[in-house]
Amino acid sequence: MDLLASDLDAYQEYYRSCEKAGHAPLSLAEYLAPYQGGDATSRTLTVHHARLESAPPKAPGGALKPEMNGVETEFAQHLDRLKRSGTVRDWWFEGIKLRVGRVGKRCWWSPDFLVEQLDGRLVLYDTKGMRGGKVFAEDDAIVKARAVAEKYPFPVFFVWKEKNGEWLSRSM
Repeated sequence: MDLLASDLDAYQEYYRSCEKAGHAPLSLAEYLAPYQGGDATSRTLTVHHARLESAPPKAPGGALKPEMNGVETEFAQHLDRLKRSGTVRDWWFEGIKLRVGRVGKRCWWSPDFLVEQLDGRLVLYDTKGMRGGKVFAEDDAIVKARAVAEKYPFPVFFVWKEKNGEWLSRSM
């Protein structure tokens, strides 16, 4: 499913208007359902829902959709548990690509996970590994995440798994 950043803005506006009117809003997936199968040539953001139990699906043109590494797979399983328990509404792996910097520059950032909270808010999570007992993040990932957090209306978090199995996060 392909969509523009303006589509996400429109969804958030729709969600707020439903809250004000006292109506139950559609989930993001239901709201965006009419976009499925549409012309993707003018779209800039792509949403892919990860399916852990199947082989990586092919994207249009035959290219493989993104695959998860070990930390991403564990966090996806964690998000699946949160979704089943009713703590989050939905999530997508590498589901959004955001421009960092000025238009015309070829600098983009794709967080590992786009998560829709129960209240309709969208949150971005980027998983990080541990090296030598410390959270490891490349300098460019930190700079891009901070730039996205300042430019866009989404909270951005780095997440990592501690040795005790607990997921911790740091806001950017």
